[in-house]
Amino acid sequence: MNVDNLRINYPKLLSQMKEAGYSDDYIGRFRKEICWILAEAEAQDWKSYKDIYQFHESLLLSKNELVKKHAILGALEQFDVNAGFRCPSIDGLSCP
Repeated sequence: MNVDNLRINYPKLLSQMKEAGYSDDYIGRFRKEICWILAEAEAQDWKSYKDIYQFHESLLLSKNELVKKHAILGALEQFDVNAGFRCPSIDGLSCP
């Protein structure tokens, strides 16, 4: 999986989230996931964000953690692959 676009542009996503009023904790979850993806991308055989999610599933995370990962990865895919950002939501909460 080519992560060059994510590597170059992820600060824009975090900035948009900050401007939209997301909490530092929530933005930190995105930052942590992005940094992990960038660090692991070369060592893994990921072809898509779905592959990354399946990797998380293989770690036997709790259902709650998987829901959070799914929301984050979906938002990252929109930003990275589809060149857009939709406000991510978690646990059914809507965007601010």
